[in-house]
Amino acid sequence: MQEGSVKRRYLFGIVVFLFGILCIRLFQLQVIRGAYYFGLSEKNRIRVVSVPAPRGLIYDRNGQILVDNRPSYTIAIIPFQLRNLEKTAEDISLALDLDKQKVREKLEAYRKRPYEQIRLKRDAGIKAVAVVEENRYELPGVICQVEPRRHYPQ
Repeated sequence: MQEGSVKRRYLFGIVVFLFGILCIRLFQLQVIRGAYYFGLSEKNRIRVVSVPAPRGLIYDRNGQILVDNRPSYTIAIIPFQLRNLEKTAEDISLALDLDKQKVREKLEAYRKRPYEQIRLKRDAGIKAVAVVEENRYELPGVICQVEPRRHYPQ
């Protein structure tokens, strides 16, 4: 009878020890490293973006192209991803040669919709796109997108 009781205590001790290790690990993940994992989860979101499809070409009766598609670069901001709103507004206005006050007004208008893209410049030139792409890590939340635009050659 004594031997069974000792085995049960030994087994109970092992279970309590393993449960303690589990609790310590959960505490470490939730409390000590919680901010780190929260940051990882914020970056690991799915963002639904509608991508406009290029429209078809239009030909005349002789086979000449009347209407074509061309790529257009749009520079936009996603407010949720901004670290410092004021600094980013200042940096992007200098980089794109935009009025800083207008950039701030656009950001303020979208304050209640932080996940929505704010278009800053449509049909941006290749130099503006290059500046944004070069400074991608200094300008978090600023993105360049390619959209098809209609082109009417004559």
